Amino acid sequence: MEPIDYSIRIYCPDNLLLFAIFLSFLSALAIGRMMLNASKFILNKKGQRLSIIELEMPKTFARFTDTLANMPAKAKEAVRLNLILDFFFMPCLYLCMFFVATYAKHRLAYNHSVNDVWINALSVVRLLPFLTWALDITENMFTLSLMRLPSRRGIIWMKFFSIVKWLSGFLYVLYFIMLLVIYVLKVNHLAE
Repeated sequence: MEPIDYSIRIYCPDNLLLFAIFLSFLSALAIGRMMLNASKFILNKKGQRLSIIELEMPKTFARFTDTLANMPAKAKEAVRLNLILDFFFMPCLYLCMFFVATYAKHRLAYNHSVNDVWINALSVVRLLPFLTWALDITENMFTLSLMRLPSRRGIIWMKFFSIVKWLSGFLYVLYFIMLLVIYVLKVNHLAE
């Protein structure tokens, strides 16, 4: 008896990738809206709004502990809720970024729109969302942990993961800006 081959071949994944981008983007928007609503309750004792970034990237250990000390219990619960919602937001956002990069790689390779070096670089760049995702998870775990038991070493690590996360996201966006500029210049050059 011969083995049965149940493989699926997708010759043109454009529509599938566009659907995945659309679905993950809408999911990220919906969860982001919930996070935005929860962040309205992140206030200090004077009633002034605080940003979670003040907790995730404090200037000093003393600043972190002062921020925590000046937050009522309701605000701390709102921060925890926001961080928990972030665990649901992350897969939507970072998968959307991955799908966008995969779609761009497929379209650019198919149309031969840019140099192969840029397309090969995109193979690496499209993995940046997974690095950013892992760093975001680590940062949130540190933040939740340090809210219970603050430590100087933990603050340093949390700031490190936060900075590297933002740098990774920045490199992803910068690559696409450069790619867009090259694409526009090449299209304009071909039009002349």
